[in-house]
Amino acid sequence: MLPEFAGPYDPLIEELAALCPFRCRWTVDESGAALDDGTADAVGILVRGQRAKPPPVRPGEGRRMLVLGARRECIAGAAGKRPVDDFAGEVLGDPWEAAAAVSAGTKPHARTTRFVADRFGVPFVDTEPALYAVVWEERPGRRFGWGIALRAALGGLASASEVLGWEYIGMGAEVR
Repeated sequence: MLPEFAGPYDPLIEELAALCPFRCRWTVDESGAALDDGTADAVGILVRGQRAKPPPVRPGEGRRMLVLGARRECIAGAAGKRPVDDFAGEVLGDPWEAAAAVSAGTKPHARTTRFVADRFGVPFVDTEPALYAVVWEERPGRRFGWGIALRAALGGLASASEVLGWEYIGMGAEVR
């Protein structure tokens, strides 16, 4: 059975899953709680407002982290209305649901990712990108080499950052 990743939706993760390979489970949790709960082999975490420095490694023996890069996020708004960023401190939630609600006219504006806003064709205003990192544990009994697999796959995807809605892909080295 393939190892399982749990984290916020992003098309980059889908591409990585196809190349590495691993299974994906999407969640609105941005903190990586599924690793603590033991329900995933690796988790995605998002950090906003720390553009210059990488997120801290979650505490735990054998924990490793790799910052994938900076994902573009935005506020999508209904046609003819300027989107308003009144979402400070909120978890993003489901970016597809948010953009669909704006597109359907049931919400005047919503926070989403640049990739999803582009797919719905809704007007948007860019916000500060969020750092997206993958965290996993290396210990006996866990045979999947997350760090090696992710770094190898990222090398081939870095040039697709614009298409995937990222400011940049491939920030740096694995953190222990």
